[in-house]
Amino acid sequence: MTQRILRFSPHQTAKTMAFLYVILSLGIVPLVWLGFAASGHGFSGLLILLVPLCYGALGYVFVALGCLLYNWSVGITGGVEVDLEPEDMPAGK
Repeated sequence: MTQRILRFSPHQTAKTMAFLYVILSLGIVPLVWLGFAASGHGFSGLLILLVPLCYGALGYVFVALGCLLYNWSVGITGGVEVDLEPEDMPAGK
């Protein structure tokens, strides 16, 4: 069954993605710390907080912008088509 995605909620989608970006960026912080330590430069504890927060904030802005652009382009392109398969209903439902 083919269906189309006609709209993304910019706030909800961006909020979810920003959260994921913050979580994923927490894995980047140790690599940045190792890079600074290896180069002999100091590493501020404030940077540990700023990297994930900036990554999440920028992620929110650009995902929201992407959603708004997608929602606008649906009128021109028709939207993204996806093929879905209905899930078997469990017994008793």
